[in-house]
Amino acid sequence: VPSPGAILLSLVVAFIPALGYTLLVWWLDRYEREPFRLLVIAFFWGAVPAIALAILLEYRLGDPFAALETVLLREFGMDSLAVPVLEELTKGLALLLLFLLVRNEFDTVLDGIVYGAVIGFGFAMTENALYFIDLLRRGGADQFTNVVMLRLLLFGLNHAFYSAIVGAGFGLAAEVTGPLRRWRWLFPLLGLLLAIAFHSVHNLGMALAATNRAALLIAILANWGGVFLLVVIVLLAWEEERQWIAIELWPEVGTTLTPEEYATATSYGQRLGLWVSVWRQGGWRQAQRSSRHHSLITELAFLKHRLRNTGPTPKLEAQIDQVRSQLQT
Repeated sequence: VPSPGAILLSLVVAFIPALGYTLLVWWLDRYEREPFRLLVIAFFWGAVPAIALAILLEYRLGDPFAALETVLLREFGMDSLAVPVLEELTKGLALLLLFLLVRNEFDTVLDGIVYGAVIGFGFAMTENALYFIDLLRRGGADQFTNVVMLRLLLFGLNHAFYSAIVGAGFGLAAEVTGPLRRWRWLFPLLGLLLAIAFHSVHNLGMALAATNRAALLIAILANWGGVFLLVVIVLLAWEEERQWIAIELWPEVGTTLTPEEYATATSYGQRLGLWVSVWRQGGWRQAQRSSRHHSLITELAFLKHRLRNTGPTPKLEAQIDQVRSQLQT
């Protein structure tokens, strides 16, 4: 039985990086940040229900794979095939529920990446904590630092990366228009298959690393290459969202917005500079009012963009009129 000190140390060491990574991903959604309560729910799903369900399913599948003759076959069958499928399905279930229940929060690919990554960080936090507790229970204190560095730094983004791929699929399904819209359900499925593939390559590389160093290198390159690709997608999404804001808000200049407000709304740098200036001159409360004002401006742009994609609906039109009214007053 692990000691209370080992449990506490493992929980703290696993939680702090997960929190830092989550806040970084939240910051990436620079123009229209997702509701904090939904991010908490997403993180909790990854940290508790998703990993509990994955462990249960993996345990139930353990017996058939244990019957395989060689260790290599058992590791390949369980770790490189079954585990990636089960874990990505349990994490992806949360994305599906969010997509169905709060569809209006999925406007772009970036939204899906944010929700997927947060679910992955929650999952990784609990998985790491359990791994650290077991390591200390088995007397591996001398290996603790190396294992922490390996799991939290070298492979710290793994689960977030896999889930973010699935999330990008849901975001693309929400964003796509035209003839492809009838096939939008394929995008989350493709994202899930890609996540499973990356996860499988990583697990296989780790299983073979003891006998072949090149396998470990493949696992590292696959994961960090995928993370780099996601960074590129985020940069493209930033520019896409900025263009949406510029296009949708231009007709509002002179009625709902002033030219100065329009210029600030279409530049994240100007937004940040204005917030700092207001904070220095008027304090925290005034800075938060300024931030809320620009959040409403962005909300107006995104609502108008959604209206352009989906066509006129009384609910959306009423929301747009309400936001205009708030801005004008």
